[in-house]
Amino acid sequence: MVLGTSVIGWSSASSATSAAGGPQPGQSAGSGGAQVASSAGFTPSAKEWLLADAGNGRVLAASGDHLPVRPASVAKIITAYLVMKSLPANATAPVGADAAGEEAMKINMQVGQVWPLDQALYALLMVSANDAAVALADRVSGSPAAFGRMALKVASELGATDPLVFDDPAGLDDSFVFGQGDYISAYDLAVFARAAMTIPEFRTIVDTQRYQYQGVDGAPHELPNHNRLLAMDPTVIGIKPGWTQVAGETLVTEAVRDGRTMLVILLDDNPVALYPDAESLFNEGFSIPISRETPLEQLPPVRTTLSTAALTAARAATSGAPDAVKRAPAGRLYDWKRAELVVVVGLTGSLYFRRRAVMRRRQARQARRGLRPV
Repeated sequence: MVLGTSVIGWSSASSATSAAGGPQPGQSAGSGGAQVASSAGFTPSAKEWLLADAGNGRVLAASGDHLPVRPASVAKIITAYLVMKSLPANATAPVGADAAGEEAMKINMQVGQVWPLDQALYALLMVSANDAAVALADRVSGSPAAFGRMALKVASELGATDPLVFDDPAGLDDSFVFGQGDYISAYDLAVFARAAMTIPEFRTIVDTQRYQYQGVDGAPHELPNHNRLLAMDPTVIGIKPGWTQVAGETLVTEAVRDGRTMLVILLDDNPVALYPDAESLFNEGFSIPISRETPLEQLPPVRTTLSTAALTAARAATSGAPDAVKRAPAGRLYDWKRAELVVVVGLTGSLYFRRRAVMRRRQARQARRGLRPV
């Protein structure tokens, strides 16, 4: 695939639209955590969720959509968007110790490697590579802390309305977390998702089921897309799932039917219900004619250009933590030199059994649905 070479980011599917008025970032614009009545009758098992007509920005149904919660790896949508708005498509991403030291899922980046930007983005969005997330954040801003400041500035410009914490570009919330991790509402995820999906190269990545490339290690590689909804429903065009023990199953996804696009956000769902919930919400949304849509609220107009101030916000002075410093659950700073042996030996064994367990669960769920493993 040939990517664009715009000096400031990537090509865009439409012209810029100024953000509409409304609540300022940090203020709630809607229902908070309450269940919301709507023209859609289905209620998913997710604790926070949103269904919107992505074409016109009308929120058709939602619950808890203004409550900032742990997003897990759907936070990487924001990371990818910021990267693609900040760097030319032919840029590269050097790998530092903080990126190489990330936990799985990872693409096994090594210190000193220099990755083509497109390969790092495919790894980030298709297989949810945590090391790619940190390498890209470092490339744009110098550190995850500075990258997080940029995210806050951009969120304001895009019209996000709820309190946002974006300390970890990978969306982690465990012992490997940067700072306080991430907190974001379903509503604000919808704002970022609509903006990201205006970038054609972003849309291509999240709609790709398998990606082959020649790695910086000289070997050929193939990445499968972790978003199994792509194989289950041909109308789905992305965009990304996520999971942590704290956040539960999370998903941001879009589908196109008869020229209309629906957007679904599911946060803190369960693994059995996640994809059926998304499909049911899509069916509900598409069953409502545009002329009969009764919006609960309105997402801001999609903004396809960002100010120079937003894109350079990461360079502002800060008293944040040094690069590569992470906090344990109790707030203690990790001493990476002392922990190195534990990390190498412990993760090697535990990740092997975790991956086997995850594969067994996935195969069991696919068998119950009558699907072949992708």
